[in-house]
Amino acid sequence: MLISPALAHGASGADAARGFGPLILVVVAVVFVLVLVGEKKWRGRKLARDGNGK
Repeated sequence: MLISPALAHGASGADAARGFGPLILVVVAVVFVLVLVGEKKWRGRKLARDGNGK
């Protein structure tokens, strides 16, 4: 046999590590957006509390 069954089905270590890249990128993007939204709300509350807001 030239190719092992594990290699034929994509179970090699190098390919497995590459599969998490897009997932990590999505998680980082979601955290970034949540931080931006939270910071905007925090500043809005702080300005409203101090009487300088809307």
